[in-house]
Amino acid sequence: MVKKAFVVLLCILGLVIVVSTLYGQGTSRATTPQIAAGSYHSLALKSNGTLWAWGDNGYGQLGDGTTTNRTSPVQIGTEN
Repeated sequence: MVKKAFVVLLCILGLVIVVSTLYGQGTSRATTPQIAAGSYHSLALKSNGTLWAWGDNGYGQLGDGTTTNRTSPVQIGTEN
């Protein structure tokens, strides 16, 4: 149980880093690709502002609205 809570905490931390990079400076987008990783999943912010995730998704930590594990990157969210 402690291990699962730690994984979820790492997921949240990774998402906070990615989101703060995306929106931390007004409406500007990151110009350098960024990567964040949890114990069993990873997130990538491409220089064009799109967010991609892959790995274990048992608790929905990838943010794609599912609990399906992803072996290939999937785009998360869409541009408004």
